Amino acid sequence: MNIKTFSQYKLNENLDDQLKDKLSDKYLSLKRDVLLLIDGTLDDNQKKEMVNVQNFLADIEKNGVDNIKINGFIEDSDIQNFYLKHKDDVDLLLKDKGYFNGKTALNVYGLYDIMINGTKKAVQYIIEILNDEIF
Repeated sequence: MNIKTFSQYKLNENLDDQLKDKLSDKYLSLKRDVLLLIDGTLDDNQKKEMVNVQNFLADIEKNGVDNIKINGFIEDSDIQNFYLKHKDDVDLLLKDKGYFNGKTALNVYGLYDIMINGTKKAVQYIIEILNDEIF
């Protein structure tokens, strides 16, 4: 009979578990859920090397959430559900970043579009914050 010790088992921690100690408290719930979305997007081989995670975050930061597919954040209904779950953090972040100051043209035609656009922008901001805090 072959008995394995605890140290012989490989633990599969998600990105949130691996990186949560590096995150500041501000917008914490939002950051952790974005990490879970990223975790669900990258395959296991990509997550083995932290440089792949860093490159993926940098790619999103550079090209925007509209141009990079993030599983669970593609369809408008997913984005709406994400907003409803994190509306306090999303609204606070957008306020802190001056999103509501009216200095940029949103090119949206209804309240639903504003919510979708604002949530995408908040996730874009969180990706930038995650890049700064983690790497």
